[in-house]
Amino acid sequence: MNHSIQKKITAPILSGVSKMGNLIYPSRNESPVLISGSPRGGTTWIAEAVAETFSSKRMLWEPLQEGNIHKSHINFSKRPFVSDNNITGEQRIFFNKLLNAEFANAHTVRLRESYFNLFRLLSSDKLIIKFVRGNGVVGWLAKEYKIPKPVIIVRHPCAVISSQLKMGSWEDHPHIDSALYNINEKFIKYNDRNMELHKRLAVTWAADVTAAIYNKRNVHIVFYEDIVLNSGGEFREVFSDWGSEELFEKFKLISLKSSSTSHSWSDHSSVKSKIESWKSRLNQKVINDVLNIVDDLGVTLYGTDGLPRES
Repeated sequence: MNHSIQKKITAPILSGVSKMGNLIYPSRNESPVLISGSPRGGTTWIAEAVAETFSSKRMLWEPLQEGNIHKSHINFSKRPFVSDNNITGEQRIFFNKLLNAEFANAHTVRLRESYFNLFRLLSSDKLIIKFVRGNGVVGWLAKEYKIPKPVIIVRHPCAVISSQLKMGSWEDHPHIDSALYNINEKFIKYNDRNMELHKRLAVTWAADVTAAIYNKRNVHIVFYEDIVLNSGGEFREVFSDWGSEELFEKFKLISLKSSSTSHSWSDHSSVKSKIESWKSRLNQKVINDVLNIVDDLGVTLYGTDGLPRES
């Protein structure tokens, strides 16, 4: 069966199952956990660790990607940046339904990875939503819906881009929501698909982080490198804010595991390799280009040593 046809058939069924779960457990969506960041930036690792810490199997994956059939008719950019000034009624309805777990389909529940995810839609587990296009959305959601502060993972741009280049399929970048032009008009000149791919990916990374910093009062910004160096210690404040500080030590142990999206070429053999492997994968020109672009766009969080300048 054609994959797109299969999506259209299964989406109403899966959404119906999830809505049935809401009827069985009316309060199960009251304190959802939202996790966001750049693609290849550690979001799957952290989302899976947080889910295991809460003993939750009820996760929604990448609701802003094209695979989510429920967003296909909504006017979102590739990296939406929403605020009280630009949110549409249609988009508001989308987010209402998302946070109430009314959107479930083969993409968002990862049905192809495990058919057991169908039955997990009926559970009372904590709702966890994981994004790689959500940095400009999750802060507004936290403020608007009074939910726990989401987590945004920020990782060195060269580490992110090194992994993206290894994977491929990023030719449509840069992704910049036009609302970011009002925050930093330099993004206008960098919205250029004629640039080399690594430069375009650097612009997208800078846009992701700019959106995160703009919403910093409503989110927890956590650096990937700090998590690795401190064995998850940067999450003590996060779990405290979520009202679950007693789970922090459990999270620290679980966070030592690799994510389900780690590849065979990912080097997790040591703390140093997790943080600095990009130095051997990228040549000096690419490194200089990436850092020059993100610095010019005002995102000066990282240098050549691999560690965040601000923690």
